[in-house]
Amino acid sequence: EAVDKIYGRTAAAFRADPGLWLETVHPQDRKRVAATDRTLRKKGHASLRYRILRPDGEVRWLHDNKRLLRDARGTPILMGGLAMDITAAVAAETSLGKFKFIAEQAPYGIARMDTHGRVLYVNQAFARMHGRTVAEVTGHHISVFHTLEQMETVKNNVREVKSKGSTSMVEIGHVRKDGGTFPALMSVWRVKGEKGEAPSIAAVALDISNLRQAENALRESEERYRTLIDHMQEGVWVIDREARTIYVNPAIARLIGYRSEEIVGRLVFDFMDARNAEIAKNQVRERGKGIESEYDLDFLRRDGTVVNALLKTSPILKQGVVVGSFACISDLTEKKKLEKNLRQQERLSAIGQLAGGVAHDFNNQLTGLIAFVELLKKRIRGDATLEKYTGHIRTTAWKLADLTKKLLAFSRQRTYEMKPLDLHRVIEEVVAIAEHTFDKRIEIARDLAAPRPYVLGEAGSLENVLLNLALNARDAMPEGGRLVFSTRETDPPPGSQEAASSLFPPGSRYLRLTVRDTGTGIAPKLLPLVFEPFFTTKAPGKGTGMGLSAAYGTIHSHGGEIAVENGPDGGVVVTILLPLAEAGPAAAPPALPVEKSR
Repeated sequence: EAVDKIYGRTAAAFRADPGLWLETVHPQDRKRVAATDRTLRKKGHASLRYRILRPDGEVRWLHDNKRLLRDARGTPILMGGLAMDITAAVAAETSLGKFKFIAEQAPYGIARMDTHGRVLYVNQAFARMHGRTVAEVTGHHISVFHTLEQMETVKNNVREVKSKGSTSMVEIGHVRKDGGTFPALMSVWRVKGEKGEAPSIAAVALDISNLRQAENALRESEERYRTLIDHMQEGVWVIDREARTIYVNPAIARLIGYRSEEIVGRLVFDFMDARNAEIAKNQVRERGKGIESEYDLDFLRRDGTVVNALLKTSPILKQGVVVGSFACISDLTEKKKLEKNLRQQERLSAIGQLAGGVAHDFNNQLTGLIAFVELLKKRIRGDATLEKYTGHIRTTAWKLADLTKKLLAFSRQRTYEMKPLDLHRVIEEVVAIAEHTFDKRIEIARDLAAPRPYVLGEAGSLENVLLNLALNARDAMPEGGRLVFSTRETDPPPGSQEAASSLFPPGSRYLRLTVRDTGTGIAPKLLPLVFEPFFTTKAPGKGTGMGLSAAYGTIHSHGGEIAVENGPDGGVVVTILLPLAEAGPAAAPPALPVEKSR
């Protein structure tokens, strides 16, 4: 029955035809099987594996153990054998062989271990990544591949495998034979045992050293560029297609007075007025067409002040499609202010030249007029009516002469007698006059904190400047208020006249004098005009409009600067900068209090 089951033929058929057995052997194995007769006769036994071909065409594998029986004289009398059907075992071996072939060709490590962590199998890739041979790995505990710190993670993974059957992909550090470490992605799962075998654990490991190195290199590169951008003086603003902010560097945050996190996510148009927002929207549309551009734009700071900026913008492309744009932004506020001041200086200089020429001609005519008035007075002596008229003419002529003097001061065509003087003393003299003549509702205070209040100048001219400023402040406070004179020592302002001045060497420090009032202030649109001759905000007959013009000329003739602006809390602030003298006047002035008010 067993013969029929294996060979597909009956035992009787084999007994009837002794040669049938060899005919059943697969043609490719027949020669090898026939050759075993020699081994059998020589050794008395033989063992081999071969294939048979059944009548139905099925191929089966047999394991055949043969033995030759001899009589007392050694003559063969009987051959016996045991043939076992090993078709299933051969199929399993073939499948395992294919697995091993695939495993050995795999670029990643494959390992199998028992539930106690002892390695049962590894492929070449697993051994190589640890700097070992397969023999050096097989049979060892997995702890040789990890540090003590890493083993805690490995144990947790093993516990998870035992409870859940597998783990998700995890990154675990490994140790090479030379002690070096490397990161690896691992997937671990439980393998069921077959035919009484104990269950085991399988793992696939992928060395990601190169990936981590590339990530670190990319991260370092990003950090370098981010550090570069974060420390740029120019602002960098990145937006998407809808003009929503993706990134700004710290320079932008400083420029408009917001924190970076307050800007990101908001539309760029939120930080400008309607007119500039419309300009920006047109520019964003141009970026959507892939067009670069450079243009001026004004932003609004958190405190409402305006920032003049120059934008250099470019589209951001991804696979040829515009996905946003970025801009390098330079603050032009100071530059534009300097340009405006320069234009104002040039304008005032031109007016000054014209005014100086007119004043000289006018002064020549006045000299003759006054001389003839004096002669006329001698001729009409005793005539009260004519003497009254000539007196009016004479007074008017001298007023015109004083006006001419102010015009010459504005045009800086006057000659000043420059001596070291104590500006604090000049301020005290002006304050003394004001305290005796001004409305008692006006509080006059001093904050004279400059440690060296010495400048090179003409005391009378500087006193006239300060007195004129005090009178302007008085007129701006008809209901009373506060007038403060303060001094500080400071560095030269950018673009000051220091370089052009022959009176003061390079590197001179400045005395800053501030005259501040709490009056009505000046309309912003009128501020650029305050130094022009004959400009005044007072009612007709209340002023000539030459006070600030003369002050402008006098201060600039002293190598200084003067500026007028509205104070943050109202009123007007006049700032005067004068280069400090190397030494004070011969007689040291008495010490003055820092703050004094009446």
